[in-house]
Amino acid sequence: MREYKEVKREITELELSAITCNSCGTRHVITDHFDQELNFFHDFSVEGGYGSTFPADMDIVSFTLCCDCINDITSKFKVSATSTNTDGLELIKIKLD
Repeated sequence: MREYKEVKREITELELSAITCNSCGTRHVITDHFDQELNFFHDFSVEGGYGSTFPADMDIVSFTLCCDCINDITSKFKVSATSTNTDGLELIKIKLD
């Protein structure tokens, strides 16, 4: 039989304090957990497949972009990006500009 005792420990947690766009450098300091400015920043991860040149083979590159930079980048696409509605039911092609 195992016996347990209560042990009080102090736990340190990481809390988001600021977010920065990797492209333009726009930085936003988080004021509270309901900060609506967070909606203007998006995180991306790109994983290199076998034999890829960027990112290198099997590497993962992660970055954050603000909405302005996303719009700037996607407006240069030769083929429009595809967008899925958040309910997952509607698939549409949109020109993000």
